[in-house]
Amino acid sequence: QMCIRDRTTASGKKAIYNPTSSVITLTGDVVLLQGQNALKGSALSYNLESGDINLKGTESGRVKGSFTLGE
Repeated sequence: QMCIRDRTTASGKKAIYNPTSSVITLTGDVVLLQGQNALKGSALSYNLESGDINLKGTESGRVKGSFTLGE
């Protein structure tokens, strides 16, 4: 599990860091959590310099989400 921003974490089965592009790629049952909200996909890339996050869908091509509405 890695912390991306305040209250935002990501986890997966495998992580690869590319120092040339400053991108961390997670693969395998990827979960992106922000508080109680969750997005699930097959792969996630996180650019450490720009802060950009790209989540790829599952085999069906979809990203799955679960959201909790609060205050």
